[in-house]
Amino acid sequence: MKRILTTLLITVMGWSYTMAQSSFISYQGVVRNNAGAIQANQSVGLQISILEGSASGAPVYTERHTTTTNSIGLFNIKIGSGNSVFGTYNTISWGSSSFFVKVEADPTGGTAYQQMGFTEFLSVPYALFALNSANPGNQGATGPTGANGLDGATGPQGPTGANGADGINGTDGATGATGATGANGIDGINGIDGATGATGQQGIPGPTGANGLDGATGTAGATGAAGLTGATGPTGVTGATGQSGIAGATGATGLTGTAGATGTTGATGATGATGANGIAETWLTGAAAPTVGQGNLNDWYLRSSNGDYFEKTSSTTWTNRGNLKGATGATGANGLPGAVGATGAAGTTGATGATGLTGTGGATGATGIA
Repeated sequence: MKRILTTLLITVMGWSYTMAQSSFISYQGVVRNNAGAIQANQSVGLQISILEGSASGAPVYTERHTTTTNSIGLFNIKIGSGNSVFGTYNTISWGSSSFFVKVEADPTGGTAYQQMGFTEFLSVPYALFALNSANPGNQGATGPTGANGLDGATGPQGPTGANGADGINGTDGATGATGATGANGIDGINGIDGATGATGQQGIPGPTGANGLDGATGTAGATGAAGLTGATGPTGVTGATGQSGIAGATGATGLTGTAGATGTTGATGATGATGANGIAETWLTGAAAPTVGQGNLNDWYLRSSNGDYFEKTSSTTWTNRGNLKGATGATGANGLPGAVGATGAAGTTGATGATGLTGTGGATGATGIA
């Protein structure tokens, strides 16, 4: 796990000793992180070592403390009252040498200590020595005034000031570029063709013109355009059936008569009532029948090859619901027969038949009279 604090700054606030109370040394400090911020209400593990002779001297006593900082990052411990891990506090010979204190700390309250620094003991431990000495010396001269102590911990933060007046709104930024046009959605399926309207009435035939006089037969002119087909006269009385003649050759097919005029369009029927809105559903399409894995429940599928349409009625079932193609309409009435074509040209003369067999010789006549 990555440590939150890579460095602790412990500011020593002061040393104190009161002979009437105990032989412990009060140690007070403030814990900050490497950015200088107070570490308030935080558990801190401390290891205190007393070194003899110099800051690099051998330890004569080591103890450990676990304490918690207060709301301004301050902690208080008593050196000599911790859990001893090396040496005996009460047997330190304070008068035999100079001594230094080494402070190590773990910002998480554990025992993964980081070295914080060294401080030389000045007057306090030597007061302990004087207290325990069997032959105290004469009162020494008053020493010079010591240097000013370190600054105390920063006091709590003052109340937040009133909000300043709002600044003037900045100008609007330039309009961003228009985004790309999205892809076109899938085309919906074509609707079913409406029913064919009723056929209009046939127009009235025009009157038949009178026959003109026969003119002299001129040279055969070019074939004129086909005339309009006259109205069909009433059917005559059926004559007696004659003897069947020899079937003539089939004449060439006559020209197709021009189509009669289109009847007027019938009136448009009234619009039917609007149907209720359908349920929104997804339509799929393909030439083959739908497969089990296609679509979701209530989806529809149009088979384009034959017009069948299906509904997905379960997660594994497509049900055929019918066919979009209408029924085949009735066959229209036969058109009027075309005019009889001209008689075909005479056929070629048939080949000469084979010579018949020679008849048998007649009987010899009687001999005439001499």
